[in-house]
Amino acid sequence: MVYRINSYSLSFRALDSLTQTSSRLEKSLEKLSSGLRINSAADDPTGLGVAERLRMQARGLYQARMNSQNGVSMLQAADTAMESTHAILQTMRERAQEALDGTLTAEDRLQLQSEINRLRDDLNEIAWNTEFNTLKLLDGSRNGVVTSSSPGVKGILTGIPEASGQYLVSIALVSPGTSQIQQTQTFTNKSTGALAQGTTTLQSIAQFYDGANFLLDIPATVTVSRNGETSSFTIDGSTTLGTLASSFQAALRRDSGPDIAGSTALYVGTAMTGLANVGGYVELVSGQLGTAGEFSVVADTSVLQALGLTTTRNAKGSTVNLTLQDLFGNMSTVQTSSDRAVGLLDGVDVQFASQAAQIAGTRGLSTGLNMAATALTISAGGTTLNVNIAAGNWTLEGLARRINSQTTAVTTLSTSVVDGELRMTYTGGPDFKITAATANNNLGITVGTYSGYLETVHNTAAETLGFSRYYASTTTGVLAGSTAVFTITDGAGATVAITAFNTIGSAAIATPDMQTFAAFQATANAVLTIASVQVQVDQVGMSFAFTSKLVGTYTPSSGASVPSYLAANVAGTDAALQAPLQYQFGLYAGNDYGTGDKNFSLFVVKTNSAFQLGSNAGQALSLDIGTMSAEALGLGTLDVTSTAGAERAMARIDQAIDRVSAERGKVGALQNRLTSAITSLTEQRTNALDAEARIRDVDMAAEIIEFTRNSVFLESGTAVLAQANLFPGNVMRLLDND
Repeated sequence: MVYRINSYSLSFRALDSLTQTSSRLEKSLEKLSSGLRINSAADDPTGLGVAERLRMQARGLYQARMNSQNGVSMLQAADTAMESTHAILQTMRERAQEALDGTLTAEDRLQLQSEINRLRDDLNEIAWNTEFNTLKLLDGSRNGVVTSSSPGVKGILTGIPEASGQYLVSIALVSPGTSQIQQTQTFTNKSTGALAQGTTTLQSIAQFYDGANFLLDIPATVTVSRNGETSSFTIDGSTTLGTLASSFQAALRRDSGPDIAGSTALYVGTAMTGLANVGGYVELVSGQLGTAGEFSVVADTSVLQALGLTTTRNAKGSTVNLTLQDLFGNMSTVQTSSDRAVGLLDGVDVQFASQAAQIAGTRGLSTGLNMAATALTISAGGTTLNVNIAAGNWTLEGLARRINSQTTAVTTLSTSVVDGELRMTYTGGPDFKITAATANNNLGITVGTYSGYLETVHNTAAETLGFSRYYASTTTGVLAGSTAVFTITDGAGATVAITAFNTIGSAAIATPDMQTFAAFQATANAVLTIASVQVQVDQVGMSFAFTSKLVGTYTPSSGASVPSYLAANVAGTDAALQAPLQYQFGLYAGNDYGTGDKNFSLFVVKTNSAFQLGSNAGQALSLDIGTMSAEALGLGTLDVTSTAGAERAMARIDQAIDRVSAERGKVGALQNRLTSAITSLTEQRTNALDAEARIRDVDMAAEIIEFTRNSVFLESGTAVLAQANLFPGNVMRLLDND
């Protein structure tokens, strides 16, 4: 054995083993005291990374569960608010249905309208003020924000917008609408029976008496209502028809009431019609096209009966195309006959007030027949009559005149127009005969014997639409061959005169008297186009209208804006033609301005609110709640003061109920998804925590075994080190041998 003193490796080896054992024992003590297998990165670098990711996931899942619970609470708040909206809509529907009842007076309906207005305000209150944690829920702001360059345009959020950005929108006229016209009954002087004049007082008018009782001994209030907004005035015995018309016009136009700019009310007398015994009434014309411009008149039942108002032309909305273009040139187009475009942009309905200027007639067109040359032989009272009808386009009245002009030899035989057919009536005997007739003539007259009268059944395939050129000079004073002229001016100042037709008189009864509307329309529109006048001619009901092609003011990229404007003058080369011409079509000289803008910009900001349902970005559920205001639900213009308005109100309310039901359905589906997500998130978090524990936590049983083992090693190592340290002492014994 070699003995060394300076370096004795046996002790060092024992010390190294003891140090390692002590280190392992310290680790075991740390793990046992903390319960963790990984107390520092050095314990398990890879395991630590996995454990931290699992911890991140577990904490994220916990927060997602909290988010989902908050989301459920938000959706419950929204659903509760919409439940109240549903209840209000059901009440509104009941009131609209009640307004349809024939037992109600106009004043009763006005009271119902007041309640409808209050309920509409309640809808808006819910929409604008329903909140959760100060966040508005039913005003559409959860989906986005829409603004417009035009004050007459609103973007109504019905869902999540397709994308944020600027969009250019233009409106093009497809076919014009019409405004409502109401007309009183014909008023007559109580004393003379003559037509009432504009200066005639109501006390002098027969229609304002019930027997000997004057209806206005106590002044009466007359109210004009439109879309829930009203304006009233008072009438009494001293009110003249002219004053009555002026009061109606002021009420229709009043800003704080119906607010229908451009509306007119005028007394129509024989001076306007140009015809004796035609006139004596007041005509009310709405200044706005479509049902949004409809109005109703409310008064005591007896006063309404005296006024005898009837609708002579129903309102109809213009049909327009709206084209939307984004900044990349992508385009979409929708067509609508209302003031709201649906589907132009995903998630956004565009409501607009744009309207084209229009001057429209109220009458004048009729159904006539395109006739081939036709011959009839009639035998009546022993007289044989030959009737010839020239080929061409005829009004039914013209055909009756032509036949009568050839049957004057039999005074007891006459032809008239009854319910859209010609009727030959014979009062000179039991019967008369048609002994010859052109085969398959369009009148439908055949050979035969007829008792008392013959009523034709005309060939409907030969029908044509047009107007009469016939003016009897003996009653109108119009010279035959006079020319009817319409002079039209647009918003840019371009003007053109349109020759409509040349008149025919009594001397030309044999000449076909109808000017077809198709021919007139084609000629008129061609003249307007050549003259660059931005106006078109269209049929409106049984009349026609001149309508600006600009649906609102046009703003070009450079240069001045061009308004939707139209001026028309109705006259003839014979001054005597003007009044009967105007009355024939109910078309008078005047001008009109459109409203709103033809082109505008929409600015859309997509907010895209969402519920965070997972521990990572992108794991979200979009929140989509449309706007629930009265206007957004299509109830901004409800009027139940008339039965027609009440019917439309019911239809709109039904649609609104369906709309709210759909939104509540979406909210309910979201709530169910969140509830399901909460359960799933809880399970996922538990699994993540278990996985982390398996990596991070210590196995106590195994670690105690390791601790015991290391403790034994430490104790034995200490003893061995002590023994190893005794070996160098043997050197002293060697030195003691001397």
